[in-house]
Amino acid sequence: MKQLLEIPTSGTSMLPRLRTGDTVRISMTDAPLRFGDVAAFVSEDGTIVVHRYVASRRGVALFVGDNRKHFDPRVPVDWIIGRTEEPRRIVGHAAHVAVVLTRVARTRLRILTGRY
Repeated sequence: MKQLLEIPTSGTSMLPRLRTGDTVRISMTDAPLRFGDVAAFVSEDGTIVVHRYVASRRGVALFVGDNRKHFDPRVPVDWIIGRTEEPRRIVGHAAHVAVVLTRVARTRLRILTGRY
């Protein structure tokens, strides 16, 4: 049985596929990723990142944002959360609220982890 996690997105690294305010559903399974899958992982600073999977070798994976020219820092495979499903786009006022809530959540996380 797969578990699902829904998170709001922010930033420009996955344009045009994902925009700030979109919601992505992450399928948390042990199924191996394939080249080109859009997946979520936890970065070194604890942020959940949604980028495109390139490859993995010797326990580390390589990802890149669709709107980026360079690869992300190598990610230990244990930090991969799962593959994403199609994003759900919200528009208008709801999108603005999602952006504000994302900023509030990030600030709260920084405070709780002592990184503020």
